[in-house]
Amino acid sequence: MEVVGFEDRYAVEISEIIIRNLIEVNIADYDLEEMEEMSGRFQPEDIKKLAQYRHTFVALEADQVLGTGSITNDFSEDKNDYWVLTVFVNPDLHGQGIGRMIMKTLETKAIALGCKHLILPSTILINIT
Repeated sequence: MEVVGFEDRYAVEISEIIIRNLIEVNIADYDLEEMEEMSGRFQPEDIKKLAQYRHTFVALEADQVLGTGSITNDFSEDKNDYWVLTVFVNPDLHGQGIGRMIMKTLETKAIALGCKHLILPSTILINIT
């Protein structure tokens, strides 16, 4: 397995992996309508557009996409702060270290870009009273 930079030819498989995770995995914490609406934002053309301004990576084995992840500083006033976004692994392959390998690649890239803070947002909002 290797983690490589994004190429447009991976967009369809990345889209499928993200949508599967939203519908099959994230559904445990969100309602179906919300996940279906979010899935609409990760079609292959959307993936290609996002990759134009994000540092996007793809985990591959024998040219098959296993997972993806990206970083961007577009959300930060301080351009040395990067956000980790869209880290997803094929649901059939969860627990095999693929996500860990993607995260390590993202961390290495962030450091090379001069990152001072790497922000990993949570998708689940918890109300603590």
